[in-house]
Amino acid sequence: MADMKESQGKVFDRVLARRARRLGISESAARDVGSQEPVYLVAAQGAAARLGRSAEAVLEDDLRRVENSTYPSANCLTPDDLEELIDAMGAEQVSLQEVMAAGKPVPSKILSPPWASALDHLTGCDPCRTLLATCLPSEARKREFETFLEKRLSRAIAHS
Repeated sequence: MADMKESQGKVFDRVLARRARRLGISESAARDVGSQEPVYLVAAQGAAARLGRSAEAVLEDDLRRVENSTYPSANCLTPDDLEELIDAMGAEQVSLQEVMAAGKPVPSKILSPPWASALDHLTGCDPCRTLLATCLPSEARKREFETFLEKRLSRAIAHS
C-alpha cells in the first residue's frame, strides 16, 4: 500500500513538472490549480470586475441575451460551414480580415452563390461574426505562437 502511494506521488510529480514546463511556470505555480468555483462563475466574476457590476447582474444579462436570441437561424453558419467558407475564400484569395472589416463587405460576386449568401448573412448576424472572429488570432497571440515555434524549432535543430 505504501509503495502504491509512493508510486502515485512520483507520477503526480512528473505530471506536475510537465505541466510547469508546458505552461512556462514554476512547479509551485503549476501545483496551484486555482479556484474550485465553476468556470462560468469565475468568468462572470472577471467580467463583473471589468464592468463594475455584480457577477449576478452579468449572469442575468447573459441569460437574457440567450433567452432573446434567435441564434442559430436557418441561415447561420456552423463551425463546419465556416471551415468550408474559409477554404473557399482561400481559393479565391479573400482574407478573413477583409470579411471582418467593418463597413467593407467582400464583393459577393467573387465567390460561388452559396458562399456569397453566407457572406451576406455574415454582414448582419452578430453571432456568426463572433464565430468567424474566433478564427482570427490577435496579433499578440500570433507573436506568442511564433516565439513558441522559434524556441521549439531551435531546440529541435540543436538536438539533431
